[in-house]
Amino acid sequence: MSYSASAYTNIPVTVPMADAWGYLNLNTPSSPSIIDHSNVSAISKLANGRYGVTFAASSRFSSNAYVVITTPEYNDTNNSLYGPVSCRIGNINGSTALGRSAGFEMNTFVYNHTAFQSGGGTATVADAQTNSLRVAFAAFSFSIDNRAYSVSGTTYATVPGASGYGVTGATYSSHLANMLSKRSATAYGTIVVPKCLGNNSPVSAYTENSYNILGVSAGGNAVFDIIFDKPMNNTNYCVILSGEYESEQESVATTIPSTNEFSDLLVRAGPSNQFKTVNGFRIESRKQASNNSWTLQSVAYQSGRTERIHFMVFGGGTYGQP
Repeated sequence: MSYSASAYTNIPVTVPMADAWGYLNLNTPSSPSIIDHSNVSAISKLANGRYGVTFAASSRFSSNAYVVITTPEYNDTNNSLYGPVSCRIGNINGSTALGRSAGFEMNTFVYNHTAFQSGGGTATVADAQTNSLRVAFAAFSFSIDNRAYSVSGTTYATVPGASGYGVTGATYSSHLANMLSKRSATAYGTIVVPKCLGNNSPVSAYTENSYNILGVSAGGNAVFDIIFDKPMNNTNYCVILSGEYESEQESVATTIPSTNEFSDLLVRAGPSNQFKTVNGFRIESRKQASNNSWTLQSVAYQSGRTERIHFMVFGGGTYGQP
């Protein structure tokens, strides 16, 4: 009897995929451009603080059911006036995103006063200053190859799979990850910031449920440096962030809770990509203080609350991706 061995595993590899992602250059607000992407055909300025992003393959979003996550990235060249980034999905007047399946509108905000200083926490839709802002986004559509139901002659799907969000292969059989797909995530994970033992205890952090992540270091009150296990081939990778918080609210309230409840999450590239390299990147989690400024704080951790920051990376030209 003879035996043979294979270099491949038969264990399913669950590598998240986006239906579209983009790393966008807004350093010149009047002439936005695409640095790198998958399934994005154009970005154009619609008005001050308004940009239309158009998908290259709108058929991936034909269900009209998808989500977009946006994250700002700052290089600190001009950082006196900037703020968060948001997106709008739908039929938007004047937008290049004609309808839900063609694309979406992205809005940039600036604070009314200098950066994250006192009184600066009120943001309005406006252009960021020149040479200050890049934006990362990823869109995830709820549609796949396995068609589940039909509405008005259009067939939609409900299970994640090869052509929608989730794993690269079918959910009902083993399938090797197609890392040549540019839609595949090149790294992801969750930063866990546990509660501190006291007001004088340093902030700590660790990662969980990660992929291609060596670890995280916590510096200052809420500055976290992520280190890749396998370095990227370039720094033109897209980082999206999402926060998870333990609230002090006992129930859902109609009023805005404590300003220390939630964070303004951002990627800090720094001058000449000082903090965003092929080896890793920096995340800041800023909270709004009583003086209406957004600053690095440890009040949540020192109050016995745990914060989680979910992140996902696309691009970087690694793993043989195009």
